[in-house]
Amino acid sequence: MQADNLFFRVWKQYVINYASQKLPNVSKLSEQEKVIFFKEDAKKTVAILLYEFAMPNGIVQRDFDTSHAISKDLMQTTGFKYVMKKYINRQKDSLTLTEDSFRFIMTPRKDINGKAILFQMPEAIGQHVRWFTKPKISQLFLGSYVCKITPINEHWVAVSIFNITGRNSLFMHIPKNVDKPELFGTISQQFSLLVKVDSFK
Repeated sequence: MQADNLFFRVWKQYVINYASQKLPNVSKLSEQEKVIFFKEDAKKTVAILLYEFAMPNGIVQRDFDTSHAISKDLMQTTGFKYVMKKYINRQKDSLTLTEDSFRFIMTPRKDINGKAILFQMPEAIGQHVRWFTKPKISQLFLGSYVCKITPINEHWVAVSIFNITGRNSLFMHIPKNVDKPELFGTISQQFSLLVKVDSFK
């Protein structure tokens, strides 16, 4: 137990240092100041989220919509474009517009038999290659995620993404997630996006 505590304390300092490099005085920001950064700067948004993740106390969920900087960055990622193109291709074979869900795989996860990781590996490798050619901070922060796409009409869809940031995702899927007030207690992000389909055709 003491070894675990030391491990997470060391990582806490590392993450806080990284966040402070991207956004000095991140530890002293008011909620009003954070809201401004959320609207204007994706990198500083991630710095705030990482800081809040590392600390034992604080907000456990952040909600973002299409107007936020991290959302705009996310919609420009190769991963989001990949998901939207999959949705568009599926809709071509459908007589009516239907809701659909997709899992964007950045990091493969194994099932009990270890088969899923082999099935997911080619896609995960492809996404890492795409990310290295066109890196986006939002995709690196979110990693893998599930998104639900609900058609509004033939031109617009509502995209919902719920992402969990926890110990398991940060530390190579080895430790179990824990709730705050533990260090690196789980936080989450809910994205509610209005997306023009034609932009991804």
